[in-house]
Amino acid sequence: MTGDGGPPDDFVPSAEEYEAVRAAVGVVTGGQADGRAPTLNSLLAEWNDVVAELETDGCSDCRPEYDFDVWCRHLLARVWPLLPPRIRALRQPELDRIDERFRPFPKPVAVVVSTWD
Repeated sequence: MTGDGGPPDDFVPSAEEYEAVRAAVGVVTGGQADGRAPTLNSLLAEWNDVVAELETDGCSDCRPEYDFDVWCRHLLARVWPLLPPRIRALRQPELDRIDERFRPFPKPVAVVVSTWD
């Protein structure tokens, strides 16, 4: 395992898996305004950063701010079922660890974490 909880150091996706991940993320995200497409790694890193910020600074009571902060988790929830099974299996523990850190924080009304599971 890498020090950041990501996939094993010796993990190398096949060309087909790499392309399938890129396509899945692209379908869900549609790219960004500057033309760069997010990656699975960048979405997981962003989700980790959001949770780390919550752990440091606490949770906002403001629904729009909260929704903005968790956008990456919503995208991950939509991307996840489209990923190749081996990629999902290897990355699931990392996502689960981040989600577990997030669960204790209060959520504004109408945010249902269980829909991510």
